[in-house]
Amino acid sequence: MKIATIQLEGTIVHLEVSSLTAQSGILSIEHHLTDYLRKALQNYDITIQVIVNEEIAKKMIVTPDEKYDFLLKENTFLQEFRKVFNLTLKS
Repeated sequence: MKIATIQLEGTIVHLEVSSLTAQSGILSIEHHLTDYLRKALQNYDITIQVIVNEEIAKKMIVTPDEKYDFLLKENTFLQEFRKVFNLTLKS
C-alpha cells in the first residue's frame, strides 16, 4: 500500500499524497527532508512539491475484505487455499 506516489522531474521531487493531513505532515518535516536529500545526493538544487490527490485515498486498502480482494487479484489460488483450510475473514 502506498501513502504517496513519488516522481522526480529534474530537481523537483513531486510527492502526491491522499489527504491534507498527509500533506501537512510532510510539510512539517520538509526542511529536514530537503536538507537530508541535498546532502545525501550532493545536489543543492533539489526541492520538494507536495500535491494532494484524493484519488489515491480511494485506492487505499483498509478493511480485511479489501485486502483479501486485492490479494485474490494477485493470486487466484488464494480462494482455493481458503476453502481447503476452511479459513474465514474477520471483519
